[in-house]
Amino acid sequence: MGCEEFPVEYGLGEAKSGVPLGGLGTGYITLGSDGAFQEIVTMGNPRSPILRPERSFLAIFTSSAECKVAKVLENPAPLGLPAVKYLKYSGLFPFANIRYIDDELPVDLRLTAFSPFVSGDSKHSGLPVALFKLVARSKVSEPLTVAVLFSWEGSSLGSKVFEEEGVKGVTLEVEQGNYTIASTIEKGIEVEVSPPWTKSDVKLFWDDFAEDGKFAEFKGSLGEDIARALVLRFTITPFEEKDTVFALSWFFPDLRDSEGKFIGRMYANWFNDSKEVAVYALRKFRNLYEQTSALHRGVKAFKLPEWLEDALLNSLYSLAKNTLWIKDGKFAHSESFTGCPITETIVCRFNGSLPILLFFPELELKVIRHFAFLQREDGAIPFAFGKPEFFDKPYYETQKSLDSSEFVLMVYRDYLFTGDEKFLEDLYPHVKKAIRYAQSLDTDGDYLVNEVSMQYYDQWRFYGTSAYVAGIWLTALRAAEEMAKIIGDEKFSAECRAWFDKGRENYERKLWNGTYYRLYNEPETGKISEVCLCNQLMGQLYAYLLGLGDMFPREHIVSTLQAIFRLNVRATKFGAVSGVRPDGTPEPGPHSETVIFGEVMNYAATCLYVGLRDEGLEAARKAYENIIYYQKSPWNIHFSYDRETGKPVWGSNYYSNMCVWHLLPAWLRVDIGKLREYIRNTFH
Repeated sequence: MGCEEFPVEYGLGEAKSGVPLGGLGTGYITLGSDGAFQEIVTMGNPRSPILRPERSFLAIFTSSAECKVAKVLENPAPLGLPAVKYLKYSGLFPFANIRYIDDELPVDLRLTAFSPFVSGDSKHSGLPVALFKLVARSKVSEPLTVAVLFSWEGSSLGSKVFEEEGVKGVTLEVEQGNYTIASTIEKGIEVEVSPPWTKSDVKLFWDDFAEDGKFAEFKGSLGEDIARALVLRFTITPFEEKDTVFALSWFFPDLRDSEGKFIGRMYANWFNDSKEVAVYALRKFRNLYEQTSALHRGVKAFKLPEWLEDALLNSLYSLAKNTLWIKDGKFAHSESFTGCPITETIVCRFNGSLPILLFFPELELKVIRHFAFLQREDGAIPFAFGKPEFFDKPYYETQKSLDSSEFVLMVYRDYLFTGDEKFLEDLYPHVKKAIRYAQSLDTDGDYLVNEVSMQYYDQWRFYGTSAYVAGIWLTALRAAEEMAKIIGDEKFSAECRAWFDKGRENYERKLWNGTYYRLYNEPETGKISEVCLCNQLMGQLYAYLLGLGDMFPREHIVSTLQAIFRLNVRATKFGAVSGVRPDGTPEPGPHSETVIFGEVMNYAATCLYVGLRDEGLEAARKAYENIIYYQKSPWNIHFSYDRETGKPVWGSNYYSNMCVWHLLPAWLRVDIGKLREYIRNTFH
């Protein structure tokens, strides 16, 4: 499986989402399965994308002794222009691949589009650019003239053609920034920039291009809303193949938070406009292509099932769609700009941040340090940096039963992966305060955090002691104990161990029902639930990831996972139902009766860690196959899906779904420290 050989190929318009092209925190464009640029999210408009700009498109012209053909490479084509008949679309992030199929064209055409994603290199993974390689192969026994056209919409603010450092293109000024379309100047390829054209010019513009693949007659016009096109013209001999390379870059440095305060873009520290970006990226095209392809080769090296390779790579699309990287260097991931816009919710990063740590650890540490900076005086860790787009408006009461425990676990995880002793020294006081705050949430003296707030399942009320929250707390105590040992804080280490031992005893007494752990138990009120939660062992999964071993008796862990397979997995064809009663019927409710994609992946990873390989892989495979084969939306994975139809229920483009990466260390049966060596040896 190389970067241009994908396991899933969609027909014309079949995929409901497309691969986002863009870097870390840069915004993105989406190239869809109809060949169109479906969404433009480059201007600081993550919740209101520009949809299908009519004069932004690709087109082809061919001429032989027999005939001339000119077509737009999307279907339907905009503005009444002739459209390519059919195409096949595939994608494996960050690559999108299109095969154009049209018996009227004397060439086979293949397009590969991508934005650089280089493991361990956040700068080159944070370029505001989409790079394209179009391969034309002659199907006929006579010479052909071929011209590739790339048109992009601008505005009334003007445009400027340039040629420098072996690159030719045009920069189009728009409000608050600019776009550039450009290509390298190669021997045998004529690079031309069209005159400016407006919507009313479309017939003159197209007729001139369709005549000879260049602009000889159309002189252009000025208007309030111009576009310009890049044309790459060349000849090919019979059955010859030729590549053309071009780029779209953007530059919108004036990013604002949700109250209009300037926060800027990281990429504005490196470049002055989109022309500089395009020239830089095109001159490094071969290296960037090779380094980005290494991501796929790295995943392939693990010898995973093909669907899991696909799931791992495509889950990373969220890094293009949902991230902010601002001028002062702060980095954050939205819960979902389109589904639930909150900046860096700790519950989502607890699930989905592992890839950030693996590939860009310096950005991961920045995020955790900012959580520590925002810690309240009483030790409470914020639920998020702010809502919708803020870095400085934290709030603390939401899911407070979980927030501090999750912070502690991620600090230890990040330390184990990076080995950064300064990071641990700096964060340890915050860890200790977070544990102290969480201890204050034990309202009944059983050494377990109580359900004093809603939690991950924020539309599903738990009471007293729950398997999910208390299990994560117990693992956080063990992580804090280990960090205290490293720091030399023997007293606090012993305290954490004492709390863990007493808490685990009460956890077993209150929640174990002989087969699995109850959803919750509040003896004081008599509220108790025997519902089997798919993700009840989330704390145990983190314990395995952190090398902490079994939190509970091994026989209880295995029994629980097997019960989930019998009850939750068997209750749907699409992964596992979140909450199921002992009789096998789903618990009614907006969370409990659905398939929560990330929850299924975490369950599967826990199964792999204890050797229940078939059970875990079956659940995860069914959940992902629903995404790729039935929903046809691997670049817009929702939070939850209907257990009967498989259709999305809630939460588009969810951050937490990158938890599919928990399956990698689980497949390898390694903890985060050993995973570090795999990542360094495989991707770097």
